[in-house]
Amino acid sequence: MNAWLVAVLVAGGASVSALLLWLSRVLSERGPDDRRFKDRPPPFWRLTWWLVLPIAFHLGPWLSVRARHAQLERLRRAGLAFALSPEQFAAGKCVASLVAAGLVALAWSPRGVAPLWLVVAAALLGFALPDSWQRDRIE
Repeated sequence: MNAWLVAVLVAGGASVSALLLWLSRVLSERGPDDRRFKDRPPPFWRLTWWLVLPIAFHLGPWLSVRARHAQLERLRRAGLAFALSPEQFAAGKCVASLVAAGLVALAWSPRGVAPLWLVVAAALLGFALPDSWQRDRIE
């Protein structure tokens, strides 16, 4: 076998291993989540809770105080203030985006690789759906 091919395979294996290690550490880091005095989260969030918590933990510092207060007010009006935090709602939007993009890629897989524009459109739609659902609950 060619030494160049071996080097590429070793580098690729090391990269995948490093990515998996990083991903396992990110998913294992969760902030404290005391749910004793809280309501149950909505069904989508319950199903994806194992992803929502670590994303919310890492996303929290990136949310501005203004965005956090605005989202908390929308959660209160939707009757979800005791079920989700603003960080958890934002994390749910990210997870919905990933799920939508993944579903489109999976549905397209018998035809080959899904077009990038279609995956991006699905991700954007998935990101917008929780906001739409929240507006419907408020109304």
